[in-house]
Amino acid sequence: HIAKLKDPLNDIDAIKKVFLQEKYKVLEFKDLKKRDFDSMLVSIERTIPKNKKVKIFIHYSGHGLQYGNENYFVPIDCGFIENVSQLKRFCYSVNLFLSTFDAIIENNKELHGLISIDACRKNPFQYEDKNEGLYTTAGSNNLVYNHFDVIYSASSGKTSEDGRGKISPYVRGLVSGIENCKNVPEIVREIKSK
Repeated sequence: HIAKLKDPLNDIDAIKKVFLQEKYKVLEFKDLKKRDFDSMLVSIERTIPKNKKVKIFIHYSGHGLQYGNENYFVPIDCGFIENVSQLKRFCYSVNLFLSTFDAIIENNKELHGLISIDACRKNPFQYEDKNEGLYTTAGSNNLVYNHFDVIYSASSGKTSEDGRGKISPYVRGLVSGIENCKNVPEIVREIKSK
């Protein structure tokens, strides 16, 4: 029901290449169905060693949309959405995704890192909420925000650009930032400059 995005698979390959060069362990998940999100989170949890200092980077690239103050990833097996009930049934809540890390963090207080969400796309469905982009205000009662910086490919309510190259402008800046910058504010500045 939704046009296939041209950049995400190339974006993932570009990011993976950078982290493999830096000798990070990489877990890669492509073309996720809704049930795959839970399996992916289980794989991530099993991979993270307990009680050790660990830096983790998570990147999502694909369709995403907003309803009210909540964001949703759109799996590849998503049906056509005509109302909010279907939205919650067919899509995967970003809040649920992030809150899963609360339990992981409880088992590893030394865990910290960066979560990158490149899913600020125009809402392709016809249900009543016409907000575009994603809601980018951090939830203060979510433990994940104490351990992770969360960055989005566009400001709240805005959509991101696919660009003209093989990878998106956001990921071009992200990759450059990871290669050349020392902290998250520098990475964000690099993304904006690209």
